Amino acid sequence: MPWPLINGSRVPIDLGVRLNGSTARLPLNLGVDGDVPTPPDPGVVGGLTSGASARWGTGSRVERITGVRWGGAVAAQARAAIRWGGARQVRHARHLLWGTPDQQRTRVEARWGQGADNVSRPLHSPWGSPLVIARNVGAPWGYGEARLGVPLQSLWRSPPQLSGVALALWRSGTESLRRSPLVHWSSPPPVPAHWQIPWGRGDGLEWIVRPLPPVPNPVPETNFPDGRYVGLNLACPVFRGSAQRLPLNLGITACWMARPKRRAYIVLNEISVVRLPDRLPIEVSSVSLTGGRDAWCWDGRLVLADPSQLSVLQPTVAGPRTVEITLNGYAWVIAIEGYDKAQVFGESDVSVTGRSVTAQLAEPYAQPRTRETAGLRTMEQLADAEVTGTDVTMDYGTVDWLVTAGAWYYQDMTPISALQRLAAASGGIVQSHPTDPVLEIRPRYPVSPWDWTTTTPDVVIQDDVVTGARLQLQSRPLFDAVIVAGEQVGVAARVRRAGEAGQTYAPQQIDQLITHADGARERGRNVLSERGGLASIEHDIPLFGGTLESGQPGLVLPLMLAQRVTGEGTWHGLVTAVRVGASRTGEAVDIVQTVTIERHYTDAD
Repeated sequence: MPWPLINGSRVPIDLGVRLNGSTARLPLNLGVDGDVPTPPDPGVVGGLTSGASARWGTGSRVERITGVRWGGAVAAQARAAIRWGGARQVRHARHLLWGTPDQQRTRVEARWGQGADNVSRPLHSPWGSPLVIARNVGAPWGYGEARLGVPLQSLWRSPPQLSGVALALWRSGTESLRRSPLVHWSSPPPVPAHWQIPWGRGDGLEWIVRPLPPVPNPVPETNFPDGRYVGLNLACPVFRGSAQRLPLNLGITACWMARPKRRAYIVLNEISVVRLPDRLPIEVSSVSLTGGRDAWCWDGRLVLADPSQLSVLQPTVAGPRTVEITLNGYAWVIAIEGYDKAQVFGESDVSVTGRSVTAQLAEPYAQPRTRETAGLRTMEQLADAEVTGTDVTMDYGTVDWLVTAGAWYYQDMTPISALQRLAAASGGIVQSHPTDPVLEIRPRYPVSPWDWTTTTPDVVIQDDVVTGARLQLQSRPLFDAVIVAGEQVGVAARVRRAGEAGQTYAPQQIDQLITHADGARERGRNVLSERGGLASIEHDIPLFGGTLESGQPGLVLPLMLAQRVTGEGTWHGLVTAVRVGASRTGEAVDIVQTVTIERHYTDAD
């Protein structure tokens, strides 16, 4: 079956390399998939042109040109045509151009094979000497006894193998001319061919990723990966600006120019305040909510748009009233504990204040008490004991260890004060859930500052959404060691920052609950995390609600690890305080959250 004709200018070249054995014999695959196929019967081959020339005597150069066109082209003009097989008619012409313009006709007749038939063939030769040469040429053929004449036409598919040799001998015009046409033709055997490159498998280059400079904070215990296995993160978002400013995001480097950003951010602010549990709407003109690392609960302040609603927020015999505040979908539950009323030129301005519902563990709702634990308890068990009999539950989320019997005792402390004392033993803090009566104990530094750059951030804040910023520099000695010990019982430990000399000591930490090395180590880690050059930076950003899109931070909470993306670079910090303010002017509502981030210039970036 013949192959279909394909325009060569549209044939793809497959340069895929197929590994076959040793790389010393690695072939390049130029468009052949698998083994070299056997070519089909070409039918009529085309595109062949041959030329020959010969010197004769002292005359001019003799040139002989034979041109054959076949294949898919039209038939060529010819004096002789032979019918072979079943192919289409092919015409053939031979012309000899010689010096003298006179033409002489000569006739060559040949007997072929088993028949007595003659082949007459006209030849044209414009020649100098007008001599007639007639010659009978005999050739064995063996294709029947039919008389062959000129011209003959024959369609062929697979003619027998023929070979052709052209020989012309002459010395004068009367010398004999011998010519025997033979052609090697028909179905040629397949000829596989490929290139082989003496290549071989090269040895890998030995190289590693160079560590950061050891000054000022070396990290000698870090195992750097083999450079051959370190990938390049080029996954920047689509950049539609000038190609001359196209950045490449290599590792943690900020892809600033290609960062997700918008021409404008649209926020539909909403304020909702209802009394619980009946969900009576409370009209307000402004709301302020504040939470922080050093505050165990949320503080709230509401300015009433209708001062007469103060009466529905008065406490009852069951305790203070509670309200649910919802800003752009984020909720807080506040217990109303006081109010402030002012009159200016006959107009009343009434505001109410309150705290999280966990305030029931503090004064004036809980009275101070004295306790001592005689049995063996864990830190989590001691924390749970402080909320027993109340509506508050504990979420203990820091290092836990076993406390020796008699090591935990206190006098004249409220439950919330006792919980703060328990948390401080490991360098932790107490936080209140925004809506639920849940107290959480967390480390003061959930992640050490020297690990911020390699930790996935909880929130990303870009310059695009920051509407205002304020910075306050701080400074701490560059401590690299601290002594942590128990009081009457327990352990004493020297906690040192890994990879540093341990010669600059922070103030000694003495605590009655340090009865295990785990507690001492965690207390020392939190103490050494607050050292070196620091800055407290406030950022004013919108409170995006609903489904957050790329580049939009939602509500930012204390103890979140934040990544700041700026035009000057990227840095990381810990959220230490949040203040959310909302105000209503007519139908317009404005909500802004002010996020305070602690940045470490020494141990982070």
